[in-house]
Amino acid sequence: MYLNVVPVIVSCGDHEVTTHAVLDPGNSLSFCERKLMDPLNAPGSPKSVRIHTMTAPRTLHSEAVSVSVEPHKGGNRIELSEVVVVDEIPVKPNIIPDPRDLQKHDYLRGVDLPHVEGATVTLLVGANFPEALRVEVVRNGSDGCPDAVRTPLGWSLLGPAFKTVAALDNETSCFVAHVSATVPKSSMQVMFLKDESDVISTDGEFNDSQDDVRLQAMSKEDRRTYALMKRSVEYINGHYQLPLPWRYDYPILPDNIEMARKRLTGLKRRFLRNPEVHQKYTDQMRLTIEKGYAEEVPEDEIDADRRKWYIPHHGVFSERKPNKLRIVFDCAAQHHGVSLNQVLMQGPDLNNRLDAALLRFRKESIALVADVEAMFHQVLVSPRDRDSLRFLWWRDGDFTKEAIPHRMKVHLFGETSSRAVRPSVYVKLHSTLVMVTNR
Repeated sequence: MYLNVVPVIVSCGDHEVTTHAVLDPGNSLSFCERKLMDPLNAPGSPKSVRIHTMTAPRTLHSEAVSVSVEPHKGGNRIELSEVVVVDEIPVKPNIIPDPRDLQKHDYLRGVDLPHVEGATVTLLVGANFPEALRVEVVRNGSDGCPDAVRTPLGWSLLGPAFKTVAALDNETSCFVAHVSATVPKSSMQVMFLKDESDVISTDGEFNDSQDDVRLQAMSKEDRRTYALMKRSVEYINGHYQLPLPWRYDYPILPDNIEMARKRLTGLKRRFLRNPEVHQKYTDQMRLTIEKGYAEEVPEDEIDADRRKWYIPHHGVFSERKPNKLRIVFDCAAQHHGVSLNQVLMQGPDLNNRLDAALLRFRKESIALVADVEAMFHQVLVSPRDRDSLRFLWWRDGDFTKEAIPHRMKVHLFGETSSRAVRPSVYVKLHSTLVMVTNR
């Protein structure tokens, strides 16, 4: 099926992005994905809308931005003064037909159907901007063929997909789905399960019926968190990556950098009293950055118009390891009555029960035991959420200089959602088993 999807250039100020847009007069509003807004640095204002679909209506708390849109190959620019930001627009770009299919139909001669390789649909233009939806030319197809429609943003196809030439001639047509062998089988599903032995069959496949039963026992908010993680999870360079589970679609956070500075000043006084703590703290922070768990915020992104939150931090010593300092990030710290944990969903408790783990040791003749280094730092945060995990620190620990913004690239143990996010690293045990004991 072809939808009314066209490649366009979306711009805001000096920034522009090439993407695909779906033109939908059935929507009274226009929407864009957050991953389109971020590179445009488009300023937004809070916006709440009531969304009515075939399911129950819901209220979306987000923001609205103003952008411009023009055809992919140039043309008149159209101003979209109010576009509501959402996490995802569930539409895929049209697949460009085989040139031989176009040549078969006289009504498609001269129709230019451009396509941007690798681009997704990140913009939906609705009826609130009719100047972008006006139909300038229609070339009607015969029964079973799509119509060609030209709007101010270019040509697109609308209707059923062609029966391809490749399927009608002597050529062999083959569609192949490739699965990378570097990712453990079914691990993308295992990570969301509290007790994988109950829901993974003997051949390693995911049991959807068991998943449905588990979902029914969850609260509405837990189901929403579970669905977000399951939909958004990615496997990148040996690590799983998940977004922060925001309680609202786009919470507006107050500027709390001054609160973080005051807390850092208190930490500096502690360092002045105890140089040994300062050295251990500096060494631990350096390792955190060197191992890729955190990074300095680039200078050109420090003042970017994004959702930002600064997390204060302090150091603690364990009674069992008195010489080892652990840096704790205070996600519950409040500013103007708001904390990061208050705007994050807690999510379901996906930790394996200890009794179930012990009982599984009796199922087979060989028990495998392993450890994961820095387990709580193994799950990446989606790039668009990392500025909400900023913190202040001095370069090389030199507190005689001004502290600069840093940001975490991984999920934090102190997040209220950590009990739902952190079990995802357990699947790495399948590839890091290091000790064998025979029962």
